Amino acid sequence: MGVSHQCDYPPAVRRKPVLTSGRPRDDTLSSAQVDALVGAAHPEGAEHSSPFRLDPEGLRAAAPDLVLTQELCEVCALGSGGVFEVAAKVLPRQPQIISLRAPTLEGVLEEIVQVGAAAGVERRARRLVAAMRGRLERIAQRIGDAPRRRVLMMEWPDPPWCAGHWMADVARAAGGEDVFARPGQRSRRLSWDEVAASGAEVVALMPCSYGIERSVAEASALALRREMRRLPALQQGRFYAMDGAVTSRHGVRVVEVVEALASALHPERCGEWAAPTIIQRVTALPSASPAIRGGTPPPTPV
Repeated sequence: MGVSHQCDYPPAVRRKPVLTSGRPRDDTLSSAQVDALVGAAHPEGAEHSSPFRLDPEGLRAAAPDLVLTQELCEVCALGSGGVFEVAAKVLPRQPQIISLRAPTLEGVLEEIVQVGAAAGVERRARRLVAAMRGRLERIAQRIGDAPRRRVLMMEWPDPPWCAGHWMADVARAAGGEDVFARPGQRSRRLSWDEVAASGAEVVALMPCSYGIERSVAEASALALRREMRRLPALQQGRFYAMDGAVTSRHGVRVVEVVEALASALHPERCGEWAAPTIIQRVTALPSASPAIRGGTPPPTPV
């Protein structure tokens, strides 16, 4: 058995052999610098090579019967093309390869059952999904007839990007309506004028792959922008940072994300689900420099 270099949940997977690698992470770079590097490496409409690598010898030693890969984003993780190519070259027999591609919340739940069936534990997977659906129903009952709040979920702070794929469904399940995200559609770059005119009542920054501490730092710097200060969300103290390493992954923790977002959208009804490891309310700092340098401002729990 083996895992990718990004696998960290449940914690036990960190003890498994790591079969992939990616570009070294430089936490001293600002979000704008990271975006520039990614844009240069992945120009729109151009051929490009993936920054991620699958270890051929490690894969051969693991001799898997089942391989899980993904087709949602080759910027964030190893794409399926590289997996099929390496597997065909080094394995004596082709394993079953499942490429996860669900762009909606319902699709994520269905793929959990698909993976469970392929791994020989379909009944266990169905019980898990049934429990997840039960938690989603509990959220809906708790929200009840409360008005849906206009939420801006930001997948990147500078330049601003809205959330994509299943996150529009997550917003609705949490009792909100995202001002830009649409079910099943990819994230897109926003203009600052769009952000300022969005009228968002709640803002949730969830930078792709950033943990909660870096997300809080980025949000504190972002709160100083005049476009952000025009939003009702910031004027009313409803600006939140979320763990982007959790929100950007489709899988069994997606309901935790719904619960956390519901705690921000409807704290009077769902406040008990405010897990500080996933979501924190953020206030602006006097200076943006600590966040830009990657420092961690003092967070305010939801």
